[in-house]
Amino acid sequence: METRTFESVISALNNMVAQKQVIDPSQWLEAAQIINLFLEQEQNKLFDVEQSTAKVKCDLIDTGLTVSEAKIRVEATDGYKEVRQQKAKIERAIELIRISKLQARLTSDNMRSN
Repeated sequence: METRTFESVISALNNMVAQKQVIDPSQWLEAAQIINLFLEQEQNKLFDVEQSTAKVKCDLIDTGLTVSEAKIRVEATDGYKEVRQQKAKIERAIELIRISKLQARLTSDNMRSN
């Protein structure tokens, strides 16, 4: 059995959608549950990267730069880019969970009405 990861679950859903496969309500819910479990790890990664960029900003301010200058310099770093990417990844995951729940509910409602 293949080890499930945050990326593998999202990738599998993306592939199914790209191939226009019908995704079963139970698959939507299972994917949402798995992503929700991995979300804590992703949020912890975000906190670590945010802390690192904050330390860089503090170091720059300690060298005599103004807060504005330090902020601009930090925003030009790869660490800041990583923070932004991690935030976007978490937001997409949360939205995917919402969509998964809604998709499962709609399919369930359609099955009951038939």
